[in-house]
Amino acid sequence: MSLDSGLCKCDLQRQTNRTKNFMSRAAAEVLQPIIAKPGTPPISAVGTSLVVREWTMSGPDWMHVHESDDEAWHVLEGMLRFKFLDREVDATPGTTVFVPAGLAHTYQAIEPSRYLIILTPKIDRLIERLLDPTEVSDLRTTLGEFDTVMVDRPANDGADIHTPQHGGLDAVDV
Repeated sequence: MSLDSGLCKCDLQRQTNRTKNFMSRAAAEVLQPIIAKPGTPPISAVGTSLVVREWTMSGPDWMHVHESDDEAWHVLEGMLRFKFLDREVDATPGTTVFVPAGLAHTYQAIEPSRYLIILTPKIDRLIERLLDPTEVSDLRTTLGEFDTVMVDRPANDGADIHTPQHGGLDAVDV
């Protein structure tokens, strides 16, 4: 990726050549570049195996586990606080946090923040459902449809506590 006058662009040809040797049997798709200027609405790139969105909201108040999907965040502005069972991690601009499938987590925007969230289309659909209150009649059932379970109990909810499969975390300054 290169920066040019505040625009973030992908060199699609170079990206295509670089990834040819790493493609799985699943159909590969080259994503369109994400282009955003400060103060303009975010533009997202959505593929069949990866979704990248510019985002500003916090995660849910309760910790959760995606059983089969990884997620990553790259902070552009502000600060995000990630909560795990055994620690908290503050992510400032330039920090990327990767959360593998099976790791209990949640996060909050500690101050006005702007970040990229990188996730699977399944988790993207889950977030869309959770943001539409007419679509969620039973939170635990909705989460289960997307291979996600609650770890903490949100206020006034009797959800069972789930023990995650592993506890690894990688936070890398880029």
